[in-house]
Amino acid sequence: MNFGSKRPRGFDARIEIAPLIDVVFLLLIFFLLTTSFVQHRTLGVELPTTRGERSPEPSGAIVLVLREEGSLLHEGRLLDEAGVAALLSGAAAASPPSPIVLQADESVPHGRVVEVLDRIQRAGLRHLSIATKADEKGL
Repeated sequence: MNFGSKRPRGFDARIEIAPLIDVVFLLLIFFLLTTSFVQHRTLGVELPTTRGERSPEPSGAIVLVLREEGSLLHEGRLLDEAGVAALLSGAAAASPPSPIVLQADESVPHGRVVEVLDRIQRAGLRHLSIATKADEKGL
């Protein structure tokens, strides 16, 4: 009784690596095209300074920019009341809910900041960060 292999002698099994490399390159191209590396930093917002340690921005966060005159922007676009409501309801409907990062100019009146924070809370969003810049003096 022969329990050996049924393949002919001299036959070597090989894994073709060319299709594997093609698939890896296609995945790499897909991720490069779908990832956004652009940060909108040219909005003219002067963030307040802090002396504490800064934490990194959460991944997938929705960044709201509150300018000096009280207008709200998202990805460089000015938002009206309906736009803010749609953005916040979409963020709350996501699973898990999207975190919000508020970049408020340091000269915005406190009341306007509280209005925006209240609106975010009423939308059902609980993960909120307020952006600041590090104190250069380190005092």
